[in-house]
Amino acid sequence: MKRYQFTLVELLVVIAIIAILSATLLPVVGSAKAKALATQCNSNMKQITISLQNHANMQSNKGRLPVEYSDKYDAVPESWDNERSWMGQLVYLNLMPEGEAVSSDDANRLVLNEVFYCPADVVVQEWDTSSYALNHYLAAAKKNSKDEKLTQAAKSLNSYKSPSNLAIIFENPQDTIAGDVYYSIIVDDLSDQVANDENDDPLSLMCRHSGSSNVGFADGHVKSMTRDELYEMYTNVYDNSSDAKRKIAQNFFGVTEAEINANDWEAQYIKSEKY
Repeated sequence: MKRYQFTLVELLVVIAIIAILSATLLPVVGSAKAKALATQCNSNMKQITISLQNHANMQSNKGRLPVEYSDKYDAVPESWDNERSWMGQLVYLNLMPEGEAVSSDDANRLVLNEVFYCPADVVVQEWDTSSYALNHYLAAAKKNSKDEKLTQAAKSLNSYKSPSNLAIIFENPQDTIAGDVYYSIIVDDLSDQVANDENDDPLSLMCRHSGSSNVGFADGHVKSMTRDELYEMYTNVYDNSSDAKRKIAQNFFGVTEAEINANDWEAQYIKSEKY
């Protein structure tokens, strides 16, 4: 019985078909993976947003978010620094669960729960890092007469009429290679100013989900916003041509007309250093 053998032409045709299928399917698989990462990030931020709401609803907090960094809470365990990041404050108050892994720099410091990290982010998971950052204008402690940081945030969420449009948490515009990680976001972080090259500006680093970024709002919902939408919020804060757009942007960041007109809203609050 004569055995059939593939000719060279037939083998080349099969290889070509496989190559075409691979070229067609790989982008689809990559897109599906990217969507899955964005969905998980959205879920993480949703949990944190609810935790932030619970913090604000505590009677002693009077509608306030945790401050970016606070020395209000005693260190537990004792090896922890006396000051705590907003993430550590949520864990301390049992509003978020602790992580189980142990940090490499201190055997007694627990790494934060994985919910604090976006699966698409490359940040090293430690006791004081997170893929997310608070709205600076809602989480900054106001300066007192002695220029000292207070233990409560300067503003209360209860003072805003439209919580569904008030952003309280963003994705962190960090560049771990450059060593830049943020506790909070300011308006200018949403500008298109270039740090090193066009891929290193904060806004690009925030939009790690195919050009979009998740944002959590005071009413508890989380929304995916494109780079253009976030940049528009930045430009509208300073835009005098449209009162309607300007007010929406002001509410988005939680800043007032008086603060903008005074041109010293950065000076009124203490901005946490990058760590």
